[in-house]
Amino acid sequence: MMQSMRRNMKTIMLVVAVSFVVGFVYLQLGQGGLKGQSRRNREAGIIGRVNGRPIRADYFRYRVGQAWEQALAEKGVRNLPDDEVMIVEEETWHRIIEEMILDKEVRRRRIIVTDRELVGAIRSNPPPAILYNEAFRLEDGSFDFARYNQLLANPQAAPWLRQYEADLRTALPRQKLMIDFFAAVQVSDADVREAYREEHEQFDLSYIRVDPREMEGTVPEPTDEELAACYAENKGMFGKPELVRLNFVKVVREPSDADILVAKEEIEQIHEELLDGADFAQLAQERSDDPTSAARGGDLGMVQRGQMVPQFEEIAFSLKPGEFSEPFRTRYGWHIIKIDVKRRDEIKARHILIKPRPSWETLAALEETARSFWMDAHELGFEEAIEAHGLKLMKTDEFPRGIIPIGIEPILKDLVNDFGFEHAIGEISPIFAGRDSYFVCQVDEKFPAYTPSLEELRPQMEGLVRGEKKMEQAFEKAERVTEGLAEGRSLEQVAAAEGLEVYETSLVTRSTYIRGVPPRTQVQGAAFTLEAGEVRGPVPTNIGYFFIRCNEKIPMNEETFESERMMLKARLRQERGHDTYDSWLQEQRKAARIEDYRRVIEVS
Repeated sequence: MMQSMRRNMKTIMLVVAVSFVVGFVYLQLGQGGLKGQSRRNREAGIIGRVNGRPIRADYFRYRVGQAWEQALAEKGVRNLPDDEVMIVEEETWHRIIEEMILDKEVRRRRIIVTDRELVGAIRSNPPPAILYNEAFRLEDGSFDFARYNQLLANPQAAPWLRQYEADLRTALPRQKLMIDFFAAVQVSDADVREAYREEHEQFDLSYIRVDPREMEGTVPEPTDEELAACYAENKGMFGKPELVRLNFVKVVREPSDADILVAKEEIEQIHEELLDGADFAQLAQERSDDPTSAARGGDLGMVQRGQMVPQFEEIAFSLKPGEFSEPFRTRYGWHIIKIDVKRRDEIKARHILIKPRPSWETLAALEETARSFWMDAHELGFEEAIEAHGLKLMKTDEFPRGIIPIGIEPILKDLVNDFGFEHAIGEISPIFAGRDSYFVCQVDEKFPAYTPSLEELRPQMEGLVRGEKKMEQAFEKAERVTEGLAEGRSLEQVAAAEGLEVYETSLVTRSTYIRGVPPRTQVQGAAFTLEAGEVRGPVPTNIGYFFIRCNEKIPMNEETFESERMMLKARLRQERGHDTYDSWLQEQRKAARIEDYRRVIEVS
């Protein structure tokens, strides 16, 4: 498995290196002094900083490679889809930022790790590349620590061991910091009891709802005075944010004709090996670029007509069981199909897929196209450069800050927003490196924030005023229900008198969603403090007034609580520890100076 992963490292590093093809990337959108600073970062191989401390490109690629190998081992596959590769990259980036924030706190608290602690960690915590290696598995599937200890004693393992030791010297202080966070969490016996009650105390409830939307009769038309008062109170809800519209071009990072030919030659070589008697399933497992089916020897399972792309389906259904096809191409790449089982409109098939991928030379040429366009856009003008390079002018819709416009890759949201809202009409962006394309944008038009007039918002104001009047009618009915209950009538009697329905629940707990009741409102708070036979209301919500009766209350089981108390206490401490840590980390990230140079390409 590990040899297979290493054979495929070229694929992952090709994808990861997209942002680093010709030069390193940087975030700054300004000009002048920032340009020299970004060039120094590029020349030093720095792709980001956290509170001034650098993140180096070679370290980032090393960490992505580690994460990729671990993902392959956990999934038991030889390759990952391109979108998952990018997810691994982004998760690794955010993990590095988190670790640098933790390291700053470790230094502040002066947390250290002794040699004894380090040796113990090495012996008891194998690295993922070994932990998931089949060579270190016993027959029952458990990890073979005896074999692992033999590896640790082998002098040939010294270089790897030194690297693992260095990694742990950094990781263990972070773990100690996490332990400190969890140790500071306090969970009282009263907290445990209340948490258990929320999960196990049960209630059988009945309720009625006085819904303003169901009020009979019409309401008077809103007067001009009422509309003006409503507008003065609510106009802030309808304010229009600042909008911007961008022109942009994109250079798609797609394989060249030469790259397609390379993939064709590879699939033809596989076909020759099949003709010479090679095992189809083994070749699929070792060489197919379909990560899902490759792990199963190319097995696609049973598929029916209409479930495949037309060309794939036509060839698949033309084959007999045991036959495999000639190489052919679809939009996904080059294929060879083999049929295991064939019925009238159903087949069990295997396939080998070879995807054409842009080579280093292609990626470099595409980036050079983007660079050349960027330079000409500044010298000739944006639209003139588009015409000179044979590119297509594209436009976004008007969009507010925080939204990624259609046509722009989501990963570029922050960069595109910062550029669009902080630069003047006509200005041209740096080259943004997305996952699939390079983008160059120009600010086309800006639309200032404003509050619409009363006339523009008249339909909305009329709706609000009518809603308020309906709510007043609902309140009057709720008062009549209250009076009837005070006179000793039952919930059913007052509901019948007012034409309301009584809703029944099954046994519910405090964490149960009650059908028809808005979640996280005063209704739940009122319902779960009732004793059997008690009625409470009216309870106001945004959809009307509620009256709730507790029909039966089943207390929690004290014996079961005692048997589960310690386990629940540990769980609460774990949950609160995570909440405390997550809140702290979120605040630290907000306060940190995080600079990401990966996705903006400098043009000298």
